[in-house]
Amino acid sequence: MFSNILKLGWKNISRNKKRTFFTVLAITVGITMLIFASSYIEGMMNSATEIAKRMRTGHVRIMTSEYSRLERVMPKEELVLNSEELSGRIGEVRGVELVSQMVKFSALLSKNELNEPGVVMGVDPEIVKVHMGLSEMIISGKYLSRKKKEVIIGKLFAEKMGIKAGDELLLVTTDINYSTYALPFNVSGIFETGYTYMDKHLAFIPIEFAREILDCGNSSHEILVYLKDQEKAAGAASSIDKIVESGRFGESLDILTWQEDEIIGQLMPMAKKVWQSILGIILMIVALVILNTMLMIVMERYQEIGVLKALGLKSKEIFFMIVAEALYIGALGSFSGVIIGSGLSAWLEKTGINFAEMMGKEMWESFDIPLALYGNIIYPDLTTAIVIKSFLFGLFIAILAVLYPAWKSSKMLPAEAFRAKLKV
Repeated sequence: MFSNILKLGWKNISRNKKRTFFTVLAITVGITMLIFASSYIEGMMNSATEIAKRMRTGHVRIMTSEYSRLERVMPKEELVLNSEELSGRIGEVRGVELVSQMVKFSALLSKNELNEPGVVMGVDPEIVKVHMGLSEMIISGKYLSRKKKEVIIGKLFAEKMGIKAGDELLLVTTDINYSTYALPFNVSGIFETGYTYMDKHLAFIPIEFAREILDCGNSSHEILVYLKDQEKAAGAASSIDKIVESGRFGESLDILTWQEDEIIGQLMPMAKKVWQSILGIILMIVALVILNTMLMIVMERYQEIGVLKALGLKSKEIFFMIVAEALYIGALGSFSGVIIGSGLSAWLEKTGINFAEMMGKEMWESFDIPLALYGNIIYPDLTTAIVIKSFLFGLFIAILAVLYPAWKSSKMLPAEAFRAKLKV
């Protein structure tokens, strides 16, 4: 009997092809939207976390407690002492792939009569070339050399000051003893990261010259440690803590894993909740579209249901027939949505969505926040879990939508079905 009901359900959906087509189309559009939105949000959150680890936290971050507390003002005197020695010893810890030292300070960048404040980062060019991919972001000129007094600056910074590769730029700041220091640098190149704040305010110089400007010896403000397996950050932090305790590297150092970072550990979860709320609204809209469509295909068939009852079909047979129809239609629509939504997301994983072009140059460049979370191009991240969940969601909503009207219609008498509309 059950196999006959399934066959009857399949025949019914092919009987009215126009109704079936538009019902399947509604589910397809809904599931396509759901897959695209889910993969887009997933990609945006993953991108923000990865950029924070690459450029801000590493997998383990070492700095003084006071520097951590006052990080927004970049206190120059809060240094990890003997950071060269400490970095060398950290590099011997099992699982460590890369150790990057950084010196950060605010400075006045001057060219002729034009002065602009900026943030200067003293780095090892060869190391940040790996973990930041900075050399690949050069759009004019060439990348930094380790032993030359060279600087690379962001594209928006260069445009603001009218600077091009090959120009000379004077960096003016105070050292850790509050003495004014000025040093000329040759602009070797201009970079573009796609992050407004970085492109508008940052300049990179070799760490040796940054230390010379601040008169801080072989110390650094931060040490970022990159591991072969980022999930083993807690174990690496414990090993580094033992090294710190055994040497003279400054008082009260904070050794933080990337999971403990304020941005990744607090701001990112908050941002994720916001995006999940938006996804929840999308889910609700998709569910309502599917519910409304499936509900109507049952309500408009009260006369057909009356005929089936008059022919001798039992209430439970009618009920399961309608559910079988919903199963078929839900599966067809969900499968089509999965194919189209996955294809769209997979294509955009390669090309990305350029928000700078969509929003316009002026509006995008005004989006100037001190933390680079989202770049101008967002790449969706399509996962198997998103595909499976979206398919099952479409199928579940399609079946759920017809349960009550199917039960209600199965209880009608044939004469009642012919005389009145179905009331739910």
